[in-house]
Amino acid sequence: MLKAWEERDPEDEVDPEEEDRYFSVVLYDKMPKEEPCQDVLPLNNGCYLMVNQEGTQLELRETVVKDLKTPVRRTENDENAVDYEFASSTKSMWKLHVAVRKILSTPLKTTKGMSVVQYVLEDSDGTQWLVYSKNQADGNQGYTPMQKTKGLHFHVGEVVCETAWQQLEEGEKPLIAIRTNQRILMVDMDYNILASRPAVVLIGGTARLTTSIQWLGYTIVYTCSDNRLYYMLADSRERPLGSLDIHATEPLLMSILPDRVIYACK
Repeated sequence: MLKAWEERDPEDEVDPEEEDRYFSVVLYDKMPKEEPCQDVLPLNNGCYLMVNQEGTQLELRETVVKDLKTPVRRTENDENAVDYEFASSTKSMWKLHVAVRKILSTPLKTTKGMSVVQYVLEDSDGTQWLVYSKNQADGNQGYTPMQKTKGLHFHVGEVVCETAWQQLEEGEKPLIAIRTNQRILMVDMDYNILASRPAVVLIGGTARLTTSIQWLGYTIVYTCSDNRLYYMLADSRERPLGSLDIHATEPLLMSILPDRVIYACK
């Protein structure tokens, strides 16, 4: 599509409004209509993982975009013409014995280039576990979750909110930051807890809940509900770092660079 766009005939230029309308639909339109599900995770090969609403069935689905082409001038007779079509098909399906509540991405790959993912499993007593997909240990395995005993077990009532992977040089083993409704955790790839702090920061006697996390070197930076920034060291000590725009609504950390903090907000 990009090549066709770059090689288009200048005589066939479209007005900016029509161009914006076309690409806004292509980039942001909804995926094919699916039945209600618990969670979905896009992969990097045109496929995505989907777990059903009960968390007991996992599907690997493929999405194909047909008839995608650059925008052209329209006449009154073909204003409703469709430039593209989404098609979705199930490639594999697995029944699960433990309910899946979240599917999380990782930067890990198998020797065959398959993505390794993480699952948040819910035990019969309501507690949660964080485990890898089976292909993390054996590249010939699929995307189904490992046994919960090979993962990280959380406290009663603790809910996993998000994870963030440390960005290191190639060949180094990254650490994982985990934010739950109770704790901020720093763990290694084998789920050994290296450092932890409560997810609530006390500021002047007022409790502030942490809302997002990112890595800065070997420290975890997190935002609080009052838009203040803190970081946690590898020895679990907490230090203030600064604050975001006080007018930002529900800021989420996207990236920490040497000279700036990038975040999204409503």
